[in-house]
Amino acid sequence: MKSSIRSRFCGLLVVLATTNVLSAPKNRESMETSCHQFVQAFYDCYAPIADASANPGAKSESPVLHALTARRDSVIPRLRQLLIEDESAQSKANEIVRIDYDPFLFSQDPCERYAAEKVTIRNDRCFVEVHAICQRQRRVKADVTPELGYQNAHWAFLDFHYGQSSSGGLLNNLKALQRERTQGHGGAK
Repeated sequence: MKSSIRSRFCGLLVVLATTNVLSAPKNRESMETSCHQFVQAFYDCYAPIADASANPGAKSESPVLHALTARRDSVIPRLRQLLIEDESAQSKANEIVRIDYDPFLFSQDPCERYAAEKVTIRNDRCFVEVHAICQRQRRVKADVTPELGYQNAHWAFLDFHYGQSSSGGLLNNLKALQRERTQGHGGAK
């Protein structure tokens, strides 16, 4: 599927996944359901793009930048800005100065599919455990747990958490790298 067609298809999937929640979810069950649908629609669109870009000879377009452009409102502005800065810093560097994993998959080697599973609601935030499915085998432990909030009549990713990592999640990792680059440890050309 061509990139523009895939973008339109993915956009349509998101609309379809969220059409029954144009107003804020009214109860815990509808909140869990709508959040789960939103996350699964995101991964259904993102995983094939990330998997294709990891293959030799693939187009060099960053799947992260593609997602941030095609699904602009799916990520809160602060996280989106940090991801864009991270990608930009790497394009100007001689060494790795950015996160060295896909921020949405927590992997350097993407799988072909990802399944949104267990949903937990805490303090009006939604956490969804996402499991990689590689060669038809679902990983037992969640690879990543996106944290979402319901803003402006739709769900948006606030952060991504990785297993039992004490790093504090993607936002903290990106902020730490930004500080390192600002302090002159960025390996710039």
